Amino acid sequence: MPATTPAPTDPVAVTPTGIDGLVADMTRGRARITLLAAISDARDAAVVADALVDEALRSGLSVCRVDAGSGRPSAAPGLTDLCAEQASFGDVVHRVREGLAEVPWGERAVLDRRSMRPLTLVEALSDIYEVVIISTGRIGLNSTLPLFVTGGARLAIVRQPSTPEALVEAVSADAASLGFETVQSVVAPELESAVA
Repeated sequence: MPATTPAPTDPVAVTPTGIDGLVADMTRGRARITLLAAISDARDAAVVADALVDEALRSGLSVCRVDAGSGRPSAAPGLTDLCAEQASFGDVVHRVREGLAEVPWGERAVLDRRSMRPLTLVEALSDIYEVVIISTGRIGLNSTLPLFVTGGARLAIVRQPSTPEALVEAVSADAASLGFETVQSVVAPELESAVA
């Protein structure tokens, strides 16, 4: 049988949705691991992560948030330290309050993209927490998104209202080639209210 190249929307169908649709899937257990990747600005993914964490906590779910995209060194050990094998898995997960934990960027400026430890960490976190939200920052050559390709992870491409559909489809096709099965696009909340 000859090999064929899948169309950009096949096997990944890009579903445009607001935050509410993603929250509903989280509360129903259909999005235990959610990856957020911004098209335009890394802050867009962080804003959506904040909103999802708030909604998940409000729904009574336990949440772990992972900063895999800010690039801002933190005072506590985090993902970069884990990748460099300078911290253990237990060292990088910090309890914020009941039901909420965070994994910060880490004390190092650069994340080793060859490490398998981030994926191992996220899979372990999904066994402990009902929701794991990972902000991978802006899509591009320096994106950490490829580190988190795992079965069952939901990828939400965070866009602005003016982002062209063709760009969203192209990014989604790239995600499909990495191995993501579920991709949807989300508009950053503060931008939704600005254009309403």
